[in-house]
Formats: sequence, C-alpha cells, structure tokens
Amino acid sequence: MYFDNTAPNMKTTQSHSVCLQGANVHVNIHDYLAHTCMTYNFLNEEVENIEAVYTFPLPIDGVLTALHVQIGEREMHGVAVEKSQAQEDYEQAISEGDSPIMLERIDLGLYCLNVGNILAGEQVVVTIEFMEVLTLKADEVRYELPTTLAPLYGSPTERGLEPHQYPVNDLLIDNRMTIKIDIKGSLADANILTPSHTTLLTRAEGRTCLTFSGPVPSMDRDFLIVFHSETLPRAFALSAKDKDCYVVLAGFTPQFVTAAPARSIKIVVDCSGSMGGESILQAKDGLLRILDRLRPEDHFNIILFGSSSTALFNRQQPAEEKQLKAARIMAQSMTADMGGTEMADALVKALASTSPEGLAEDILLITDGQVWNVSYISNKIVRQKHRIFSIGVGSSMERGVLSTLSSKTGGKAIFVSPHEDMGKKVFQHFKRMTLTSTEKPILDFNGLTPLDLAPRNLGPIFNGDMVLTCVWLSTLPEGISFNLKTPTGPISLYTSIRKDKEISELRRFAAAMKIQDVPDTQATSLALDFNLLSPYTAYVAILKRDNTEKSIIIPKLKKIPHNVPNSWGGIKSGNGQATSFIAPMYCRARKIDQTLNNLNKEKTYIWQEELISTAINFAFIYFNDEKGIDFKILELWKTPKDILEKLRNVQESIPQADRTTEKNLGFAFIIAIAKKCKKFSRNDIRLIRKTYGPEKAILTKGVITKIEEIATECVSDQYQSYDKKNSILELLGKMFKSLSKQNFIPK
Repeated sequence: MYFDNTAPNMKTTQSHSVCLQGANVHVNIHDYLAHTCMTYNFLNEEVENIEAVYTFPLPIDGVLTALHVQIGEREMHGVAVEKSQAQEDYEQAISEGDSPIMLERIDLGLYCLNVGNILAGEQVVVTIEFMEVLTLKADEVRYELPTTLAPLYGSPTERGLEPHQYPVNDLLIDNRMTIKIDIKGSLADANILTPSHTTLLTRAEGRTCLTFSGPVPSMDRDFLIVFHSETLPRAFALSAKDKDCYVVLAGFTPQFVTAAPARSIKIVVDCSGSMGGESILQAKDGLLRILDRLRPEDHFNIILFGSSSTALFNRQQPAEEKQLKAARIMAQSMTADMGGTEMADALVKALASTSPEGLAEDILLITDGQVWNVSYISNKIVRQKHRIFSIGVGSSMERGVLSTLSSKTGGKAIFVSPHEDMGKKVFQHFKRMTLTSTEKPILDFNGLTPLDLAPRNLGPIFNGDMVLTCVWLSTLPEGISFNLKTPTGPISLYTSIRKDKEISELRRFAAAMKIQDVPDTQATSLALDFNLLSPYTAYVAILKRDNTEKSIIIPKLKKIPHNVPNSWGGIKSGNGQATSFIAPMYCRARKIDQTLNNLNKEKTYIWQEELISTAINFAFIYFNDEKGIDFKILELWKTPKDILEKLRNVQESIPQADRTTEKNLGFAFIIAIAKKCKKFSRNDIRLIRKTYGPEKAILTKGVITKIEEIATECVSDQYQSYDKKNSILELLGKMFKSLSKQNFIPK
C-alpha cells in the first residue's frame, strides 16, 4: 500500500479540521495497462464517533479490484458481497458498535465510500485499487483521473443516490493530494504532456517517473496525462490462464478512409451558470471551429441552453455564408448566464429541428455534463435515429453522464481540458461524426472457435480509435487477426499474443467486461467469484471491536466535502481561497414547478408510517434484553390481519432445522417497511435496528426475499387506506398494559 505521510492535513480557511486528512495516488502504467492505488487518510477529531461518507468520481473505464483498510495497527481487506447483503451487513455492524467499511458503485464512474463508527481521535486509512486499459484514440493515449465532483444540476435521486450519499462542495475546503506515476513499456519513451498540472518528469533505464512539481496541488481539477508517439503499437494481445481455458485481452486500432456524405448537424451548447470561466471560453472556441468545418452541402442549427433553450433557426439550414455569419455572431456573444442545466429540454428541441428528407441527422453536444441524469431522454434520441457526439469541457467534467448518453445513441464522447488544443479535438471528433460507418469486424484466432467473447457487441468502429475485446479459448493460438470491411476496401491487423505472468489481474478485468453483457444473476455470480466491485456487488470490511471499544450510540454522519472545481461558474481557486464567484447557486436547483410535481406524485402510507413511528417512539423506553418484535406486538401496532397471516405462513414454510423465531421475522418485517416508507431517515432505521435487532443476522436469503415481497405489497395501493380510530397514543397505552405483564418494561 502506497501512503505518503508527508501529505498535508486538510483544513478549511477558518482552521476547522475536516475528516479527510490526505489523499495519495500511485499509478503503474505498463504498455496500455494502468494500475492505480488511491489512499485516503481519515481522522476523527471530534469528541464522538462518526460515520464518514464520501461520494466521489473515478475513471469510467476503471475496474475496481481491491479495498484495503487499516485502523490503528489492524488491517482488513474488502470482500465483494451482493449489494443488498452488503448494505445489511454494514448496518448490522453499525448497530453492534463495530466499525464497517463499505464501497459501492452508484453509477458509471460514481462511487460511495462509507466508513462507520470511527471513534474519537481514531485514524482510518483506506486504499482503493483499480485497473484500466488506456486506449489509442486519434494518435494519442490518455490517462484521466477525476479528483473532485462538481455541484450537479437536478436531483441526486434521479441517479439512485440516497440522501446520505448526496455529495457536498465547500468553497472554503482545500483537499490536496500527492501523486507518483511509474511508466514502462511502449509509453515510457512517448512524448508526455500533463495539461492539467505542473509535473516533474524523469527518465532512466527504460522507465519514466512523473510527480507533481512545486507545492502539493489542490484536488480541484481532473488530472490528465497525454501520450503522443508515431511508434505506439496499433495492436496488442495479452493472455492469462483462466481455470481450464485461456483468456486473451486484445486491442486493435484500424485506420481507414471512407466517404463523408452531407449531414444535418444539430449543435447543442451549454450556457448554464456552471460553464462560467474557462468552460464557456472552450465552448465558444469549439463552436467556432465546428462552423469552420461545415461544408455547403451540410445543414446545421445551434441550440443554446440553460434553464431554457433557444435555437438560432426554426429548422436546419444549409451551411452557406449568410447562415454561417449569423452563427458566428451567436458564438462570439455566448455567455454562461442562462441559469440551470436543462439539457434534456435542449436535446428535445434539437430533435424537433427538422432536416431535409434523406439527410442523416446527428447531435453535437458541447457541455461540462454537470447534470445528475439525462438517461431518460436517450431512448427517444435512439428512436429518432440521432447519434450524440459529446465534447466535455471544463476542469471537472461529468464523464459518466456524457459517455452513457453518447454510447447509447451510437456516438462518441471526448473530453478536452482547458489547456488542450480545442481546434484539433474538434477536427478529430468531426471526422468521427461525418465519416461513413463500417461493418462489424471479423476476428480470426488461427481458425479456433472462441468459447466466449466480451463485449459481444463491439459497437461502432471509428477511424483511429482502438477497439478492445476479451476472448476465451480452449487452446492458446500464436496470434489474432482483426479484419474489417470498409467502403474503400478491406483492412487487416495482426498481433501475436504475449504471455505475461505478471499480469495477474487480467482474468478479473475480462470478467468485468463480461459482466456488462450477461443477465443480472450471472453477472452477480461473476462479480462474487472474481471479488469485483460491480453494479450488483459492494466491497465490505468489518472491524469487530472488543466490548470496551464498541460504540453504544448511533454515529454522527460526516459527509466529506469536495473542492469546488477550478473555474466552476467563474471561480478561480487556489490554496483554499475563492478569488471570484460569478455563478449564482440557484443554477444547481431544478425548476420549482417540476420539483413540486415530483413531490405531488409521492405516495403516503398512513398505517405503515404509524407502525414505524410507534416502533421508533417505543424504542426510547424499551428495556428488554430479548431482542425482536413478535406477532402480538405487530397486531397491537395495527398491522393488517392478512399481512400477519402471510408472516405466519413464512414462518411455517421454514424447514424445522432452520426454524427461526417470530421475533426475528417481525423485526425483519419492520425494517423492510421502514426502508420503503421514504418518510423515515437512515438514523430512524438504525434506532429500530439497535433497539430490537438480533445480535446476529440469522434469516436466510430466501426468507428475507419473502419478507421483502410482503413489505412491497404493504406499500401497494390496496394498503393505503387506514382506520384512524386507533391513534398511536391509544396503541401505546395498550402496549404498556400488555408488555408490562411480560416484564418488557418497568412497571
């Protein structure tokens, strides 16, 4: 584990200590494979135990392979567990006073780290490891590492986040990190640029090392390395033994020339408040470069958007001098003053901009991508046969949103940092969009039939962009051929297969690629078998504490704040100081009328909510050592009779050898209902768990699934009515009489 003790303690400008004390990064790049270790140092300087929650970005193509935790002198390693079970194990450990650590994948490139029950004065060191393949695209190879998460527009719930996972930004925070990058193989002798940071480069004995030069930098922008060389390999293949077969990871970079027929291009540009500063200058430069690339036979339109959107023309126009002049005037006058980021509305307007019959239509989107979710619009775009080619700009782009939007529609996303050549990037991306697509490639394994392939659909092939594939073979051939038919003739690439015993993670990387193609059940099994973090699994590590260390209170939630990205909304940051602030904060909130509509759609569950409220209220006077909630208590708490009967049926269906008590079933039912009623907080559920929960989770997965089904039925429409004659106070009175007889509470 790489950790640099010289990493600075992070404090706000008001000298208030924060929980995250340092971040350290160590990257090993060998040819096109990159292995990254990110180490976070947490310290609880408060007088009570805390739970640190850190929602953060990672590379969208990264495959997480390990979680290591050190608490004092004790070390633990994360184990992949099915996501729902991981969450249950984490909460159970919290209620028992132990210290669990859980790492979850929320969405593409977005993760959440939970570090529970950090005791006062205690230090926790968490290391995350991931690997990725750096692909050759348009004659360059890029390593991109996001270090902060910008304030995103809309609601985090649209992307599946729970309230405790909502990220926060602080203008006064100054998170910093150190970095060390070791490069060997084909990229070591390339021309290396770091447009985002000032670095020190040293070369010796076929290796190259990169570190930051000068003061330790703030985590306020993406870290970027760009490799250029005319001698970079156009194809490679690596192999590893995988049980009784071989797995091969291969990459091919086809180069071809095709026709570029006339197209109708709908240019959508983000002018929201977050685009202030460098981002809007990049967008302006990009738009002008695009206009220079249009041909007279092309048609185009420009849509600018923020809280609302406006189009230059009523419909697509030919790229003639008059129209281009009007477009350049619009581009020169663009400012980031249009408020929020209603990207979906702008894309709908682009779809409605009609084109001459027979012209292929594409959308070219320039934005920082800083919205929580636009996936709901992608299906409509696909149905109308539009591709989206995105150009992400700014110092901290939302890569997950833009990459998903482009790939779903058959397009491509690229990302341009503020100090890169926008003209060159636009030229290359414009070529991707205008050239005729090719047929699917044919892979030849010296005549062998593959056992499996991943991904099964390689997607569109673009000139100069590397195509990655994993293949499983019973026998290992000497090499692989990549054959592609193009409008100007066939092309073929061949590479020999390299056997490298050092590439121990290749099997796991291939399994991660396969997970994207297979059904959920098979994907879950693969992730568990290869100990991978995935959409279906989470990493969990639990420190079992001695009774003298166990926490007896619910930990205080401590969200780890992010730096506001450099130049976000016009902010120029450095050393924790905000030197300017242009964009109003309201630009991150969604339209009020839309928010109200969403609230009106939420259902209320009267008896279910009163059931949980009763459990919470009674928790403060519950003195019984025997944990659980039996059916009699559920009946007193006005649980419908048919629901109680279903719970009894579940108990009867359990084999005698595995028979559990009704107290455990009743407790599991209460927890399931509480989770489904959005009214109750995470701490409410933790109070119920700590008060009534058994010390060990003894219910089988099958029983838990049945209880979840009953709870789901309870929040269906048929159970929304309730007889209010029995109030909570009446129920509490009945409980006192009943339970005092059973010595559950003091008489």
